[in-house]
Amino acid sequence: MNVLLFIFFFLCFQFLLFLVATKTQSGSSWTSRNNINIHAFGISWQTTKFQGFFEALTNEVNTRRFLLHWFRLGTLLTAFLIPCALYFLLSTLYYHIKSHEDHAGGLIFEPVIPGVTAPWHSVIYFAPILLLGSFVHELGHALAASVEGISVEKVGIVTILFLPATWVQLSPLHMQSLYPWKRLRILCAGVLHNVALSFVALLFYLTLPHVMLPFYSSHEVATVVHIKEGSVLSGEKGLQPGDILLGVNNCTLTPDALKFQACLELPMGQHIISLYIQFSFNREKKLWETFDCTISDDVVIHEGDWLKCCRKEVYHTHLCFEYKPKKEQMVLETVPYACLPIRKVVASSSGFCSDSSDCSEGSFCFHSAENDSLFVLWMNQSHSWNVLFLGSKDGLLSSFTIRWEQIYIPLYSVIPSAIPDVLGKVFYYVCSISCALALLNAFPCFWFDGQHILSTACDIVFSGIHLEKRLRISRAITVGATAFLILSLVSTLIS
Repeated sequence: MNVLLFIFFFLCFQFLLFLVATKTQSGSSWTSRNNINIHAFGISWQTTKFQGFFEALTNEVNTRRFLLHWFRLGTLLTAFLIPCALYFLLSTLYYHIKSHEDHAGGLIFEPVIPGVTAPWHSVIYFAPILLLGSFVHELGHALAASVEGISVEKVGIVTILFLPATWVQLSPLHMQSLYPWKRLRILCAGVLHNVALSFVALLFYLTLPHVMLPFYSSHEVATVVHIKEGSVLSGEKGLQPGDILLGVNNCTLTPDALKFQACLELPMGQHIISLYIQFSFNREKKLWETFDCTISDDVVIHEGDWLKCCRKEVYHTHLCFEYKPKKEQMVLETVPYACLPIRKVVASSSGFCSDSSDCSEGSFCFHSAENDSLFVLWMNQSHSWNVLFLGSKDGLLSSFTIRWEQIYIPLYSVIPSAIPDVLGKVFYYVCSISCALALLNAFPCFWFDGQHILSTACDIVFSGIHLEKRLRISRAITVGATAFLILSLVSTLIS
């Protein structure tokens, strides 16, 4: 459905571009005068006014010396990132083809397509951040070219599928006339600047809690980041990415509790969680009237002392509960078992108990009588209901993934509460998107810097081989790497 929605908006976008293009045919002098070009995938703008700007930035001797060493570092960094990019692409392919659950929350490549791989509202973040990442990338090329004596002919901005990017144009003849090592420094400069931008964004992201300290109080919460595909927790009343989990049963989640598993592994004697979950109810209310009991005529008792007492037609909403008397009690005060609607039971329960001795006066203790355990996931107030899970502890643990995140509460009423969250997302996206740009441009693919980096590296490594053979080697590697990248992206879209 999201793919169809994206295709619909894309076709509408193309139609609008067609209308604008035909409308401006008669007045094309205006677009030509302003260097604006309307093409199949968007709009582009270019200018030659910055030809002397970058030369002026690198004229000073000490600046040129520093930048020369800086861009030498870029060649080493790019050589290191090439196998890293290959690893991430292999991880992406394995993630989508082999086993989603084994890599939940792992690092993979994923194309940013609004409505398909990212929500539409995320464009608010992705569009300006992608523009920033491409600007810093192209700035690296322009500065490195100026250091090596190559002038920047044009700079421009282009939109591709709703997303903006910048570009610079260098003279191809002047680039080919350079020694390969100098040409390599220019080609690797964009990758270097993207890594530097990622590092700066990461520093801001890590220091954000300390910077916000004078204005906000903060504490960590368990945030749901991934739900296993096909899990019962992914339904309408289940979990959603971004939900905040406060506790499991009557175990409150805190960072001191180590991980989510700690709440499921507490000793049974502490009555925090036991083999079955127990609830207490007031004896003054008739159980069968309050909860619409639907006890089956035939109670099926299974091995291991667990039983089923519900009719098949109510299996999806009801659960068989068994009365848990006090240890010293010989005579039962109420029905031994009852088929009850699970959600009503949880909403009306006054708490958890091991047996009726843990209950207040006038209350009974009932627990799940079936083989599966009942877990109650307590959510934050923005979630209008608590989430229920019926199954094993291992089944619950494998159903979703949580991550501890900082939330901020303003100390003063005039301070907006959303500022830390927005800044955190901005720094996170800048770091991840700029790092992805660095890895993609280091990988030897068509349409990216890696294609030219590989060709120049072949000129250096195979300098004794004829030019035509060097071109064949670099072209063969580039074709294979591009096919591998396309395969990884297609696997992402299909999954």
